Amino acid sequence: IDRYLPDIESNYVVANNYQGSFELTELLVQKGCENILALNITPSHISSLTERVKGYKDALKKHNISFNDKNLLEISFDNIQNDVREKLTKRLKQGQKIDAIYTLNNHIATACLNVFNEIGFDAKKEGVYFASFDDISLFDFVKPNIISVSQPLEKIGIEAANLALHLIDSKGTDSSAFKKIVLPTSIISRN
Repeated sequence: IDRYLPDIESNYVVANNYQGSFELTELLVQKGCENILALNITPSHISSLTERVKGYKDALKKHNISFNDKNLLEISFDNIQNDVREKLTKRLKQGQKIDAIYTLNNHIATACLNVFNEIGFDAKKEGVYFASFDDISLFDFVKPNIISVSQPLEKIGIEAANLALHLIDSKGTDSSAFKKIVLPTSIISRN
């Protein structure tokens, strides 16, 4: 559920991480953003994260915006808050205008919100869009307004349960191809 191993044939149920990231990045570009800072969590080799990064890069490429490797910050899963504090603060102080901050999961987004409060960064006042892959209820109540990618979590659960039940019912004798279920995401734009 929510990831797969590309080199191993198996059943899986995932959200379309590539599509969600591509559409979110494209929306930011359509709002006039060219210098989009993305924060990814390590280990970044997990399928959901590699697809989000690919969607981000491909959307930039589609709009003739060069990818700058300094705009992809790697955040340690084991030290999210401190890593975001250190890397985001350093990047914001470099003086180069950032049009948008895009976090590739909600834990990084929450850490960014904490850093914004700590350093007194007002994204709206600075003209910086804030976006996140994943959508949590907290995003309805905070400033700045967060543009997010919503995953169909309930549908993922239902599909995974149905797949497991099918495997149990067939007692492993179903020789049909592995089922690879990829479900669409949606963009939530808060005004």
